[in-house]
Amino acid sequence: GYKIKVEDFDLNFEFEDGPLISERFPGRNNAAVELSLYKDEKLLKRGWFFWAFPEFQEFKDLGLLVRFDNYWQPEIKDYKSELSIIENGKTVLTKTIEINHPLKYKGIMFYQNTYREPIDKDLSVYVSGLQVVKDPGVWIVYFGCGLMIIGVILSFYIYHERIWMNIGSEKDNKILIGGISNKNHLIFDIKFKKILNQIRNC
Repeated sequence: GYKIKVEDFDLNFEFEDGPLISERFPGRNNAAVELSLYKDEKLLKRGWFFWAFPEFQEFKDLGLLVRFDNYWQPEIKDYKSELSIIENGKTVLTKTIEINHPLKYKGIMFYQNTYREPIDKDLSVYVSGLQVVKDPGVWIVYFGCGLMIIGVILSFYIYHERIWMNIGSEKDNKILIGGISNKNHLIFDIKFKKILNQIRNC
């Protein structure tokens, strides 16, 4: 029996405390919508709801929770989290991680995986999803990739060439010269003719 009516929409709702928006939702607009809640055609309450400040819940005392769903999906490059490694009660490492810039510590990688804002008013910070990875066999994979790259270089840029010479007897007074190459035959033909000319001019 409830009805919700959209009364107004503001793509960038500004609070009196401007820096609050910049700190809470950097680089994005604070989209806001004004809603009216009806029960059996009777107006119960009217209020504003904010994309960047989901804890402002005007209808929560009536048992309803309102949130923007899929209004804006943050880009992957916007995902950032500040992580601290604590050992024996002491902070040993602090780093702001983002996509393609994980935190590395003792063979363990901490990747920024997801990022979203909470709907619960008791949570005033954004929620980060982390991916923790440990792969002790990664160097074997890197070694195999290196061997494959070396094989490709040898296959495409290094080729086998051979030239031989058969000198006949004093009576024949003939020299037989031959050559072979397993690839790039046109270049080899030019080299071979150049060698023949040098021999003739000797």
